[in-house]
Amino acid sequence: MSVVESCKGEFQVLRIEHQNLFATDLHLHPVPFFGDPLHAEVITVALNPSFTEFNSGRGWEEQVEAEKLLRQLLTYFQKPPQTWHTWFNQLEKSLLWFGSSYETNAAHVDVFPFPTLWPRRLGEQQKRMLAHLIQLHAGHCRQILKLCHSVKLVIAVDYTFRYQRENFSVFKKFQEIIPNVAHHDGGGIPLLCSSKITGFSEWLFTNRHALRTHLREAKPINFAS
Repeated sequence: MSVVESCKGEFQVLRIEHQNLFATDLHLHPVPFFGDPLHAEVITVALNPSFTEFNSGRGWEEQVEAEKLLRQLLTYFQKPPQTWHTWFNQLEKSLLWFGSSYETNAAHVDVFPFPTLWPRRLGEQQKRMLAHLIQLHAGHCRQILKLCHSVKLVIAVDYTFRYQRENFSVFKKFQEIIPNVAHHDGGGIPLLCSSKITGFSEWLFTNRHALRTHLREAKPINFAS
């Protein structure tokens, strides 16, 4: 609850101070997660929630109290799949290859919880500011991860954008966010990465039996610092 409350407060400030990063005609809300990451075995990770999640007709009210927003996010995948954002429908197909699903054991976390315009719509200075804000607000993602006591597998969709002479990468940022002590059975974190959702499908299908075994036998990742 505290993560959602703090996100709401910070989002109000960001929308005033950085109006050119956000759509002005939608009822936007911060989204630190979709589904229930606290009990998920698999989490998918990407850049930030799409502002198109809040398109007209998708049921988002102009004002949502923190408690209600928390419930909406935790139960997001309990609604029929046709009501999910299309981005999740694409990745759901890959999860099903190894017996996982947003409906049963998977959830989603973004490295930045605020629904900005897509980076490709932003100018150089806007993208530089976006990268700066992601760095400033990385604590939200870290807080969520520390509450994830059942996660055994992380799937990162590595969205990237370039600004000036710098490159931003979801994968690299997520690695920075993970505390140094994070481990899996004393070894490395099971972290899969692809630059496109479609890039996962063939690999996950080929390795579906190994992934099923991993989820059945592995110990959860320790994200606590």
